[in-house]
Amino acid sequence: MFSKKDKIIFIFLLIIFILATTVSYASPITLWVSWEGKKSYQDIINRFEEKTHIKVNIVYVPKILQKLKTISKAGGKLPDIALIRDSYVDDIERLDVASPIDKEVSKEASERGKFAFTYKDRLYALPFYFDTQVVYYNPILFKKAGISFPDINWTIKDLETYAKRLKSIKGIIPFGWGGYSPYYFAGFEYSFRKDCVKCMARERFFTSATEKAILLYKKFIKEGIGVSLDRNAILSGFKKGKIGIIIFGTFTIPDFLKDNIAFGILPLPINDMTGVRIPSYLDYKGFILFKGAHKEALTLLKFLSKKEVQLEFCKPLYKFPDNDEALSQVFKDEPYLSGLKVTVETGITAPKGAIYDRYNKALSNVLKLILSKDVPINKAFEVGRKYLQGQK
Repeated sequence: MFSKKDKIIFIFLLIIFILATTVSYASPITLWVSWEGKKSYQDIINRFEEKTHIKVNIVYVPKILQKLKTISKAGGKLPDIALIRDSYVDDIERLDVASPIDKEVSKEASERGKFAFTYKDRLYALPFYFDTQVVYYNPILFKKAGISFPDINWTIKDLETYAKRLKSIKGIIPFGWGGYSPYYFAGFEYSFRKDCVKCMARERFFTSATEKAILLYKKFIKEGIGVSLDRNAILSGFKKGKIGIIIFGTFTIPDFLKDNIAFGILPLPINDMTGVRIPSYLDYKGFILFKGAHKEALTLLKFLSKKEVQLEFCKPLYKFPDNDEALSQVFKDEPYLSGLKVTVETGITAPKGAIYDRYNKALSNVLKLILSKDVPINKAFEVGRKYLQGQK
């Protein structure tokens, strides 16, 4: 038999245990999200809370990397989980704030997604979804110009032919794209490399492939079939029916549908000179787990890796889920995305590291020098290489 004193001690310890458990579950997981889908995240988290009785506090953060850097350097409190872009991984590594994603949590992730978030042999985030670059065309203008609707195996020569026909329509820009953007340029550059489909990261800078891609850009401009535009001008012109063909991200599909914009979608064309399709960037988003995170944070990450969860988020937003089974379902069900399987199969992810960030800045300057100021390519490359070497 327990003495009265032992019973009191036992009851006291039991009360402490119950209170500790209650406090643990009462303290919510803090989840930072960004980009599109704010309501969709909330719907998914509501279902998670109903299923697990674990509370989650969602915070929408527009400039998520900037805020993470600021709080980390100030020694402030970071969230338990945050959504990041794959190109942020090297920044996250330098901040030294993330816990590695283990095999149990990532077992439903695709190899493609794990590659996107792996840096220095460590998986920094659980892949969730990606957008990519595609070609949008105006079917009304195509019909007016007498152009038959292209198929997925179209080529750069086809692009030039269509653009020349569209040029005959008064007041129309045949082809608009971000000519100074490294993000757009990367695919054109890669397509001049025989091994571009297998290559997932630049090995050298300002090569013959870079030069050939720039010469193609110059040809578009010289022949009056292509105009380099900023992001807002591309969207505005296409929505107003003033641009026949654009290259842009799939994330804008819901916006076009909401505004009843006439459009068709194609993968980027095949480069006739190499036989290689211009690869699109797969713009990945995934969740990082911070050191000292809530003990139930892993439960939430496993939930977010599920096929049905990723489909629930991606389908209404016309995004590509990372989970391979979910992705196959999207290709089967979504008419606007069904023809883009080849885009995913040949897609590339952003190379990581400070040198690539520096190269992108150098490349943007080089493109401006050549395309807007007509600086010779070799002279512009010298400027770019000096910038890479840290010279002004």
